[in-house]
Amino acid sequence: MFHARLGSMLEKVERLQGLVLDIGRLLELDAEELCHAERAAGLCKSDLVTSMVIEMTSLQGTMGAIYARASGEPEAVCTAIREHHLPRQADDAVPESAPGVALAVADRLDSLTGLMVAGVVPRGSADPFGLRRLAIGLVSILLERRQSLDLAAAVDLACSRLPLDAPEGLAADVLLFIQRRLRVAMQEHGLPMDVVDAVMASPWPDPVFRFRTAQELAAVASDPAWHRELEAYSRCVRILPKDEDWSAAPVGLPPWTGESPDATETIVVADPEPAAAAAADRSVLEALIGAEAALAGRPPSVAGFRAAMCGLTEPVGMFFDEVMVMAEDADLQAYRLGLMARVARLGVPLGDLVRLRPATGQTPS
Repeated sequence: MFHARLGSMLEKVERLQGLVLDIGRLLELDAEELCHAERAAGLCKSDLVTSMVIEMTSLQGTMGAIYARASGEPEAVCTAIREHHLPRQADDAVPESAPGVALAVADRLDSLTGLMVAGVVPRGSADPFGLRRLAIGLVSILLERRQSLDLAAAVDLACSRLPLDAPEGLAADVLLFIQRRLRVAMQEHGLPMDVVDAVMASPWPDPVFRFRTAQELAAVASDPAWHRELEAYSRCVRILPKDEDWSAAPVGLPPWTGESPDATETIVVADPEPAAAAAADRSVLEALIGAEAALAGRPPSVAGFRAAMCGLTEPVGMFFDEVMVMAEDADLQAYRLGLMARVARLGVPLGDLVRLRPATGQTPS
């Protein structure tokens, strides 16, 4: 019996045979690897009923691979059976074969989602089913193998195969539980706390993306040019209203759009200050259009963000020198806040970059 509310070990294996295909497709396994992973899922718990494993539980997986090999199973299936228990502890090896990775991830997700649906949640030091160990193992596999995975989609797939109806918010709870282990893993790798805080706010549910982004942010922390770029970006974010969702807000057209050339010329000639402000508006808009075009269709990266902000740093500085963002004119204010929101959205995939602190001895300019 796996768990009273989740059924027998056979029922768990049947779930795994479907879930490993789901996970394998997310991991982009080819047809042969998927076939091996599915076969390994059907056999991976068979050694639990043998006398050898009953006497020495540390041999589970190892004995399963030996029995499978003796039965004439393909070597890839035997390897996946052995690897799906890895890592057993913090300093243990992780699976190396693609079917082994898929089965190890599927097994842990099935256990995590199922046990949490069944009400088994670690409290304090009490963790009788080892859910923390399962989540740590899952994170270790993905990070050590540099294996990207849409973790949110994977958790949803695991929940969909459970024999119990997952309550609303359960998938988000499981995802948060795993992400907490990811946070600890990044800290153990020596990544600064402010960097970890920043990337954990990323909407991308891929642990490897967050880890790689954290490494890239830590690597540029002492670069003076980075601090100028970050300061320009942060000024745009900080001026946005905190009680509004600007992350996907539409941005209107410039307030001068549609005006006759005569009207625009009258404003420019009549008062030099509005002319400087209009020039600052246009400068930011032109740089922003170029930055958005450069990032379009490309995976988010610190290098891409820096390239975008390199062309925006000077226009943003001029913008704040020459422009009153919170203008009395409601349309003008909305437009300028919209510009700032578009700049802010450039960094959203990477996380909450405003949380980053200057390295010791560095002062943003």
